[in-house]
Amino acid sequence: MLHLAAKYLSRPPVSDLPSPSLEMQQELLLFKEVEMMMQPSLRETKIAEGRTPQELFTIEHAELLECGEKWTKNTSTSCMVVATLIVTVVISTSFTVLGGNNDKTGIPFR
Repeated sequence: MLHLAAKYLSRPPVSDLPSPSLEMQQELLLFKEVEMMMQPSLRETKIAEGRTPQELFTIEHAELLECGEKWTKNTSTSCMVVATLIVTVVISTSFTVLGGNNDKTGIPFR
């Protein structure tokens, strides 16, 4: 049963999960839930190919892991750009005085 949980059945192109990272999380949670139900002696049994369930899970989900890494890097890059823009606006507005400055003295208007 644990070997079947370790298999990755590719999802259809339209999935209810927005990212490969979240899909990997769901797959890992499912595997861990099934693993908790198994007897400890059966958790390390090997199938005909000589692989434990953990090894099979790692091999089956390698492509999903790569997709998740790419998605996470792209998302963090996008967030960094947005954060940079927000910081730029905040800094520029913090040094801008409302009402302006007096041209002769340089003191802000009240």
